[in-house]
Order: sequence, then C-alpha cells, then structure tokens
Amino acid sequence: MQDASGLTHLHVALKNELCRHIEAYKTALHRLDELGLISNDSKKPVDSSHQRLLNLHHDDVQQRLIDNKTILTILDKQALQQLRPLIDTLGTRVQNDKEALFCVSQIKKLHPVDDQMPVATLLMSFSKGCGALLDLMQVPESPCTSEGYHSEPESDFDNGKDAVGRYSSLYYQSRPRALEALDSLSELVHATQLKSKILFSVVVLAFRTCKSIREQKIREIFHILHIDHHRNGPAQSLREETMRYFSSSSDTFPLAEAENQVRTLVCDTLREYKCLEECLALKRYVGEVTRVAWYLVNQVPSYELDTDFQAPIRMQSNIHQRHHSSDRTSDMVRSYLWPGLHLLNVCVYKAVVVTSNT
Repeated sequence: MQDASGLTHLHVALKNELCRHIEAYKTALHRLDELGLISNDSKKPVDSSHQRLLNLHHDDVQQRLIDNKTILTILDKQALQQLRPLIDTLGTRVQNDKEALFCVSQIKKLHPVDDQMPVATLLMSFSKGCGALLDLMQVPESPCTSEGYHSEPESDFDNGKDAVGRYSSLYYQSRPRALEALDSLSELVHATQLKSKILFSVVVLAFRTCKSIREQKIREIFHILHIDHHRNGPAQSLREETMRYFSSSSDTFPLAEAENQVRTLVCDTLREYKCLEECLALKRYVGEVTRVAWYLVNQVPSYELDTDFQAPIRMQSNIHQRHHSSDRTSDMVRSYLWPGLHLLNVCVYKAVVVTSNT
C-alpha cells in the first residue's frame, strides 16, 4: 500500500521484506533436505573433520563447492539486505515516539493538557512559549559605552554561559529522565523522597569524586616533572593549564573510574535496593552528571557546589529557587532537590528547594 506521494508505508515494507525472507528460508531448507547433508547423528563433525579433510578428492571438493554455493546463492541475495535498514528505521521511530511522549508527560505535570490536542501542536506551542520566555529573560545590551570601561573577554563570558548551561540541563533534562526511570522500579514506587535524594546525592558525589581525581592527576604530573607542590608561579601556571586541558577534553576524557566510584557509593549505601545496581537509566544519569562535573571543576577558576544543605532555614532569594511543588505561602526551606552552583563565592545557579510550613 502506498500513500499519495508514492511512498510505501513502513509496516507494508516490513511485511514484504519478511515474506521474502520466509520464502528464501523455505527454499534453503528444501535444498538442504535435497542435498541430504543433514542427519541426526550425534557425533560432532569436529571429531572426524581432520581425517575426513585428508581423504577428500578433487571431485569431493568440487561437489562441496557447488552445494555450498547453491545455499549461499539462495540466502545471500541483494533483495534480502533491506530488513536491517527497515528495522533500524522502526527503532528510530520508536525512540522518537518515546521522546515525544516523555515530553508530553513532563508538560502535563506542569499544566493541564487537553488529551485531544495533537502532540505536535502541544510540543510546538510549548517550544514557542519557552523561546518567548527566554527572550524576555535576556538582559538587553546597553546602547552606550564608556571610555576606559573594561569587561571580561568574550570567550570567558561564553565559557561561563556554557558552564552554567550544562549544569542547568542536568536539572531540566537529565534529572527528569532519571526520575521517571526510578518511578518505574517496583521497589521504589512509594519511596518518593528517596528517589529525589538519590539523584541529589549523585551530583554531590560526582563533584567530590571529580575534584579528587583532578588533584590526583595533577599530583602525578608534578611528581613526574619533579615540581614542588607549593603554589609558586610556574607550578600554579602548570596547574591551571592542566585544568584547562582537562576542561577542553571533557567530552572525550575517560571518566569510567569516576562514574564507577559514584555508582558504587550510591549502591553500597542503599544495598537493600538491588534494583539500583541494574538500572541502566541511573547509570546513564551518573555518566551525564559526572561528565558535567568534570567540566566544571576544571574551569579556571573552578566552579563549586553550595554544600550548605541546612534545613529548616529561611529561604534566601539570592541563592534559593522554589520547586513548583512548594508551599508558596511559606519561606521555610524543608528540603533540597538540586544543589546550587558558585563561582568565586558568587551564586551562578540557585539551589532548588522545597518550602513548607510543616
């Protein structure tokens, strides 16, 4: 069946391709039966293969070639090579639909949605709304300049935006995906606070582990070069250049050691929840957080987590932002969902907190 454009539907193409495979396999099975080479003899071919090969004559080899070529011709047809691309296309569509439904489920958590609204319309409307909001949040450039005014280099400013953007994407993208995966684990169905604490702890542990590995590698470099650890001028310059290299190669730098340490710490602490050890989504989340943490701790100067998680405490608007589930009539911070990020003791990303009167 084709649509108006003359293109074949994927399901029809799959059916046709599978039919071709079935016919080819039936023909091959029939041919194998005709050749009479298959028997129920339990003796393994390897037991006598060496002696048998030594006794083969020219005609035997020629006949074996003909038999094998016959089977190969039946099975190795160009027409049978299209199943894998079709399966790959099917897999891509499945993944795209999963992503679309995930986005819709996240939007529904924020705002009631009419189930009759087309998915594309909903996603495009939400995307346009987010774009408009981001445009409104941008600080307009000053139309005037001052003589002698000195600003940060543009590259440093861009690096700062990229660093905070990566950290923000962990909260808005990686965390919801991981939380949804944990929600699907039967052992954690009713452990709402525990799931949030697991994802929160991964961030803290990843930063701590990455800083430890960074210092270990810098010490190794200093040891190889016989450089004193004291922060003299040349040593400090080498340290900063090493960190810049770690940062620039953060997308490809091998971090399996750090990821394993973080996962081990989480799973060992919660040994009664065996499902965490097998949760691929948690493993992927740990990997994403660890890579961003490695990038941030190797900036010059490096970013630091705000590790003051004291609660209850009165909310401070300069370092805290409310989660949407908070009681907005209360300013008492009861729990932390996401740690804040600081640069040179200045908050560049506010901690996400839950406020409540109780």
